[in-house]
Amino acid sequence: MLKRILDTIPIPLGDFFGMEVSSEEKVFYSENELVEIGSGPISYRQVGGDSRERPLQMLYETYQPGADTGHSPLTHEGEETGIVIAGLLEVTVGDQVRVLREGEAYQFNSRIPHRFRNTSKKPCILVTACTPPSF
Repeated sequence: MLKRILDTIPIPLGDFFGMEVSSEEKVFYSENELVEIGSGPISYRQVGGDSRERPLQMLYETYQPGADTGHSPLTHEGEETGIVIAGLLEVTVGDQVRVLREGEAYQFNSRIPHRFRNTSKKPCILVTACTPPSF
């Protein structure tokens, strides 16, 4: 919900939470340096700081059982891709719906309405990328 509000301003979700911009170019990140930009049943852990400074955004996502991105589909400029590391994730893109398993992936134009949902009783973990950054 917050992302949809910030999209109208526009301000990236990461900036809203006050991530600091480093003047030094950082190359490597430990697990505890991934910045949590989500809340609730979906965790979005971003690689790097200010996403406005980069053409690509990489996320480590965790969907708790039953978590979804909402009944209203998402749309934004750019491309999205992701690969499921563990669990199951139902992905809806336009009128196409598929439940992806570990090792399966997706890629699509994010102007097409889309939605993500964990339909299982176990957490789903995936690694995603989008360009330009949408959070």
